[in-house]
Amino acid sequence: NMDPDSYPNMAAQLNLIGMSYYYFGDYEEAVGYLEKSSKLKKTDFNATEVISIQNTLGLCYQNLGDLDQSDQYFRAIIKDTTASAIWRGIASGNLGYNHYLKGEFEKAIPLFETNIAEALIQNDYGLAAGSLTPLSDIYLKQHKYKEAKQKIETARKYIQQSGETDRLRKLYPVMSKWYA
Repeated sequence: NMDPDSYPNMAAQLNLIGMSYYYFGDYEEAVGYLEKSSKLKKTDFNATEVISIQNTLGLCYQNLGDLDQSDQYFRAIIKDTTASAIWRGIASGNLGYNHYLKGEFEKAIPLFETNIAEALIQNDYGLAAGSLTPLSDIYLKQHKYKEAKQKIETARKYIQQSGETDRLRKLYPVMSKWYA
């Protein structure tokens, strides 16, 4: 019940609890903590934390299958003038993934491209690979096999560079489809 000015670390503490539930796949419980912290007044101290919370809320709703609610959080970050370019890029990739899940590929492509470009500026190869994987799948579904192969190879290279080998679990099914 405290004001963020009186308890500056409140957003970070609520985010930590919410993220713990998120990582264990308890998205509904995570939403409870994250919703509370996302409504905190932004201060210079907590602004980045609140944006992170909004992104995680979007991911929670994405995992719960409520893509419209998820879209709202990602769009809010993209429109937020206090959000850094990297956060806007991350939110673009996540919004692109929602469009991908809905089969709205033409809407997804530019959002993935924005995410990839921003990730490369930051040398975040894992993040870039995260958008390259569904982008590869889109090109496969559009019968653009040359573009799909190029994106698959780039995603694989970036996964190796980042060391985030858990991303291969999403890339391998796309690779299988390409080879088939």
